[in-house]
Amino acid sequence: VEMTARMDERSAQTSPWRTTPNRCTELVTQREAAHILAISERKLQQLTALAAIPSVQIGRCRRYDPVLLQAWINQGCPTAPGSADAVRKAVR
Repeated sequence: VEMTARMDERSAQTSPWRTTPNRCTELVTQREAAHILAISERKLQQLTALAAIPSVQIGRCRRYDPVLLQAWINQGCPTAPGSADAVRKAVR
């Protein structure tokens, strides 16, 4: 709940979330995702390597969907290996 409140405050100031009524229209970088989640980029890398946080590989770049990041937060920020799949299923 506290993290969601911090995200709401940040997104009101400078929002990297470009949304349409149904889905996000833009993926965010690792730096932007770490900023949104209020964690370090290193911690985000660790969670990504465990497949605990949903992400997508585009060439050599890793990108994050803000809608899936919000779903990850709503599920309590699970850090178990492979928990990203459960987040994706919950959004579908």
